[in-house]
Amino acid sequence: MNSLERCRNAAMALVLCTACSSSITEVSNHYAATAVIGPNGGTLTVTAAENAAIAGTSITIPPGALSAPTTIEIGATNQSVVSSGALGPVIDFEPSGLSFAKPATMSIPLALPSGLSASRVAVLAVEANGTSRAIAPVSVANGLGTFQASGFTFFGAFESNPDGGDDSDAGNDSDAGCTPSCAGDATCGSSDGCGGTCNANCSDGGCTPSCGGDAGCGSSDGCGGTCNDACDAGCQPETDTFTVGPPKADVLFIEDVDDDAQEQSAITNAASDFFAAAGNIDYRIAVTTDNDYAPDEDAELGRLLPCSDCSLSGSAPTIISPSSVPDGGTAADPTTVFVQLYSSVPNEAYPTGTPVDEHFFKALYNALRIGPQPGVDFFRPGVFFAAITDNGDNETDSSVLGAGNHDPAWYAAFFEAYFPNPYLFTWNYINPTQTVTGTGFSDLLQEPPAIQQMLTATNGFAINSSDAAWTTALGSVWTSAITASTYYVLLGVPSEGQSGMVVTVNGTQISEFAGPGEPNWTYQATLNAIVFNPNTDPPALGAVITVTYPVVCGGNDSTGGCDVCDGGSCFSSCIEGDAPYCCGTTCVDEQSDSDNCGACGNVCASTYASGSSCVFGSCGCGASDFLCGAPGSGSCISDNNQCSDAGMCIPSCDAGCSDGCGGTCGGGTCDGG
Repeated sequence: MNSLERCRNAAMALVLCTACSSSITEVSNHYAATAVIGPNGGTLTVTAAENAAIAGTSITIPPGALSAPTTIEIGATNQSVVSSGALGPVIDFEPSGLSFAKPATMSIPLALPSGLSASRVAVLAVEANGTSRAIAPVSVANGLGTFQASGFTFFGAFESNPDGGDDSDAGNDSDAGCTPSCAGDATCGSSDGCGGTCNANCSDGGCTPSCGGDAGCGSSDGCGGTCNDACDAGCQPETDTFTVGPPKADVLFIEDVDDDAQEQSAITNAASDFFAAAGNIDYRIAVTTDNDYAPDEDAELGRLLPCSDCSLSGSAPTIISPSSVPDGGTAADPTTVFVQLYSSVPNEAYPTGTPVDEHFFKALYNALRIGPQPGVDFFRPGVFFAAITDNGDNETDSSVLGAGNHDPAWYAAFFEAYFPNPYLFTWNYINPTQTVTGTGFSDLLQEPPAIQQMLTATNGFAINSSDAAWTTALGSVWTSAITASTYYVLLGVPSEGQSGMVVTVNGTQISEFAGPGEPNWTYQATLNAIVFNPNTDPPALGAVITVTYPVVCGGNDSTGGCDVCDGGSCFSSCIEGDAPYCCGTTCVDEQSDSDNCGACGNVCASTYASGSSCVFGSCGCGASDFLCGAPGSGSCISDNNQCSDAGMCIPSCDAGCSDGCGGTCGGGTCDGG
């Protein structure tokens, strides 16, 4: 918000200050329209059938405004927000207090009286505690006022000069509404000609500023100016609020399609115990396969089943949740739904000796690249994610084979970059036939090195489904989900680390330690998160957690904020654009910027290979290219035949005059490659 907008809104709010109650009490409210909107954005509109009085009321939330799926509700309340000049009903958008990373566009009903210019329409936003702010401009058309806001509260349209018909202040009317006629000390405490008063914080000797130092950073001084507008190290402490919900988990089963009937049966037989162990976890489960058989047009390789043109054909994926009901059933039975889905995947239909399966890493990579799909409740942002691969013959992963594929280290780096919080992801491995060193499911299988490499990188488990206790190990994925749910990522970066924090649960301050060496909570700087100790007394389901901590504005921080201070709080100047991370004083997209890939200053051409690019925060060669040489000194080339066993580029001219080594072809020889 620029200074002109800030002044205009402050003036409009001053006009209305005598009309605002000290608090908002919701007298009645019926939510006419409800929808779940997530990070991809969406629109919710009230129809005449839902509520004729507020039909047309709507909100459009842009992509990136929400970090997680959120239930949005629209209703009407009979609570007034102005004593005069109201132009329509007061609309309640829920959940109250919700904030957007990007402004949302809202429309609310209003009736424009004859002779009243649309330019004099504004919207008053009133919080539950009675604080208010005026929003302008408002676009008026078809009985609706449309405006933008960055959060939810009560909204009502009003005439910005509600003087009850008294035109004694007509000289203070402008085309845009009432223009206050008093300013500075000269009229301290007098009427502004628009229904408000000027400089309420005045003394006998003139206007006395009511804020000073850093305490009022960016706020009004009561005299028409602002305090510490260029604050850098004195912003008010940040307070983040969290509500404890049930643990959440998204689980993707990657089924091997080559001679895997034994493993298919083992997993479906274990389904009952697996789902019972989930307890109150809010899970979503999907299935895909490692099928990469080129002649087969139904090769899904990461697409969620069923899908059109897949080996298991259907119009939309089956996503299993605690409330899933099987076909023909009347009650929730997620176990049966899973068994029906998993056992329906075709098996033993592909030739051996061909790299058509065991593409576990690429299948997961493809699934993540596709990501959330409209209407498919999977890949929920910020939710613990587990990939569970079943491999019926314990062959090594084959994702390195074929055009556009990479070695296990590349995929591990991609997964780690995609899930920067290591507690939110594991890749896991099940095999039915391998011997186990020792006894018990906790001993690792004798799996191929590539499999072990991925397990180590993602903190996953390897289990033998022939072991009597293997279902207990399979259920450990739920334990990981519960652990992940104890982490609460902060919006800002504490300037004093843990020592400057105050944590409350349901309004009661929680001390750092329950006893000697036994913390109640800790701050993990690498994740910028508060972590509660599950062994003491963690917050119960439904509890409200607040974390208050000092912040430093104006500098770079590890969460990606080129911070600015406004109204006593820190805000990132990067979050509203397509480049939400801060490197120095520049906003960049660390997910796609090849010069700042995954971290500031990580130049892909230097740290990975010449010709490489940045995808989801990880450097790599293009989809049809190969890495020739070691990461950090190699090159991305289009023809793998030009890469020797020693990782050296072999110059070769072809009809396209490309030597595959960065040189050019002339007279049948390679120049400069």
